[in-house]
Amino acid sequence: MHPLPLSPIVRVGAVLRALRSAGTGREPAVKTRTPPALTRSAAPFGDPRAHPPSNAFVPVPGCWVCLLLDDVAHAAWRGDDGLRLADWLSVTASGMGHRVRDHGDPPTP
Repeated sequence: MHPLPLSPIVRVGAVLRALRSAGTGREPAVKTRTPPALTRSAAPFGDPRAHPPSNAFVPVPGCWVCLLLDDVAHAAWRGDDGLRLADWLSVTASGMGHRVRDHGDPPTP
């Protein structure tokens, strides 16, 4: 399988829409929303809330699964598409498991 030639945000949005409408044959149950004015993504420059911890999940270069997990984790950290911090934690843990299982790399300390 080859990586999709789309930007990370487009890929994340497409994956989320596909997951929400999988098997239903109709529009997604949850529509994409515009984030409120004050979100983690709107934090001032240098604010640690603007970006997830750098050691949370480090994608393996060239792996499209790692790239997708990293994109979704960043979207969850920012609160995009209705994702929450609990989703960020879940995706980050899945990414670390993928790194160990499929790449044989230990989680980054």
